[in-house]
Amino acid sequence: SLQIIGNWFISKPEVKSKVTSYFPCADPPAGMAAAASPPPGAALPPFQFRARHEGPDWRRLSAVEVDRVAAEVNVAVLQEHLEHVTFCNAGRERCPHCQGPADPLLLKLLRLAQLCLEYLLHSQDYLSAQLRAGQELLRAADAHRDLLAKDVARGAQQIRLLKEECKRRKKIIATQQMMLQAGATYHQCQFCDKAFMNASFLHSHLQRRHSEEPVTGEYQKKKSQTYKLQEEINQLKEQLQLTRSQLEAEQHDHIVKLSKEYEERRSKEEEIRHLFHKWKEEEKEKLARELEKVKDMFMKEFKELTAKNSELENHLLEIQKSNQHLKSNLGTLKDTVELTDEKHRNAMDHQNIMQLLEKQEAKWSSKVQTLQEEHENEKYQLTSQIEKLKASVAEELNMSNIFYKKRLEELGQKLQEQNDLIVTQKQQKNTWLVSEIEMQVPRTGKNKSYMINILKSDPSLTKELRTVLEHTLAEKLESLGIKSGVRGIPSDHLNRVLVSVETAREERKKQLPDIQHIREHLERQVSFRVAERSSCSRFLSNPHLSSEGIIFVYALGLRGVSDLKPIFHITWKYLSVVRKSKKYSHVLRLFR
Repeated sequence: SLQIIGNWFISKPEVKSKVTSYFPCADPPAGMAAAASPPPGAALPPFQFRARHEGPDWRRLSAVEVDRVAAEVNVAVLQEHLEHVTFCNAGRERCPHCQGPADPLLLKLLRLAQLCLEYLLHSQDYLSAQLRAGQELLRAADAHRDLLAKDVARGAQQIRLLKEECKRRKKIIATQQMMLQAGATYHQCQFCDKAFMNASFLHSHLQRRHSEEPVTGEYQKKKSQTYKLQEEINQLKEQLQLTRSQLEAEQHDHIVKLSKEYEERRSKEEEIRHLFHKWKEEEKEKLARELEKVKDMFMKEFKELTAKNSELENHLLEIQKSNQHLKSNLGTLKDTVELTDEKHRNAMDHQNIMQLLEKQEAKWSSKVQTLQEEHENEKYQLTSQIEKLKASVAEELNMSNIFYKKRLEELGQKLQEQNDLIVTQKQQKNTWLVSEIEMQVPRTGKNKSYMINILKSDPSLTKELRTVLEHTLAEKLESLGIKSGVRGIPSDHLNRVLVSVETAREERKKQLPDIQHIREHLERQVSFRVAERSSCSRFLSNPHLSSEGIIFVYALGLRGVSDLKPIFHITWKYLSVVRKSKKYSHVLRLFR
């Protein structure tokens, strides 16, 4: 029964899971304490064999059928008797027939088996504690992985927002360039009726024909506007330089941070690898020492048994020789038969002990081989994990380098575009200095018809104006959270948009006191026209609406007054900026 219990206990997966199951009392390396030692709450005391005071329960043992348990592999019965068999004391038991003490060799064998079982129980407890510690480490690693995933998602969100901001700024810059490059179609002399195709011809004409004419107040006004424009250009240059320096500083700090993290991670990996190799060598040495101890112990027991067996055989031979000289007429005595039976029994016991020792030696050899294979598998898994970690770190560094290279290229391209914009603004400034001496000649009585004729004669002007207004409108709607192409929005979203529009109106009202009157006037006109026309077709058939206005309404895809109010507000806000320009002055009349 002890042999069956020992074989079942050794075959448990917890006992064969790690090499350290043979050394539960040994201290792990300092660097591997977090991965190989149980938590403080589950720390095991130093291993020590327990004292045995209770005698065996022969009634319970006699009720167990050992052959049946072995045939059915009934582990539950073994578990019931494991504690009792391991910690019972059979040294004081006597034979119920002759009241003689038990055989010392059998007692020694039972004692040795009990110590082995107690040691294996301790190993099982230690491995259970190690398993719990490993599960806690796994949970901590999962939590760390979740945090890293959240950081990656947050970084992706920031990258997406930065891309959207870059696109929006590119659109603004393109719109500003288009506005600056759109010059007048002709240049009228303010002192005579002559007109010229460009500003250089007009400037030459003024120097040649009107060099002695006094400078008007309009010239002074345009000159002050030119100075303001120059100041704004200088401010834009300073902001551009500041942004560039900030981006370079942030990039440098990020690169330094990445390099530090990479160095720290690499040093940690080297330290862990060194501690792992050191721990592996120590475990190998401990395993070899323990195997030598077990081997020496079994050899010592075998030699003792062999010596005692030889002594018994010599004693038996001496008795046989002495009995050969003593002959009687009664024949063979009964004692001779008993000695022969005892000799046969001793030979059988010796053979059984030899078989048991051979089985134990084979069992320990197979166990050592299995542990070596498990050790090699664990070593291979750890090596593969280290290689995967190195590959992931290298891949992350490569991706970071590629991202920042692209970022640098985009910033360089953006800087080049800003420099080109500054050069273009300088050229426009020189052109404005020539054209600021122009004078708008009032044309009373025919302003409206004259501007409409100019608009009809130059279709490109209408297309250019529509493009500018569509871009401005799309940017304004996107800033309010309404994407282009949407035919309708929810009521709660509409309420939020109206609140933001009202806030912007209040701020604009503080800057321009007359904007409220302009907005009310536009609302009255639009409401009156919508109330008169019950359908979109009748609205478009209005004879008072110009063809350019119809094209603008179709391009925007508007449906009602709720859509027209923010559109007219945005359009009037944009047109108020260019209301002094001779080229766009007729556009204001399209919305009156």
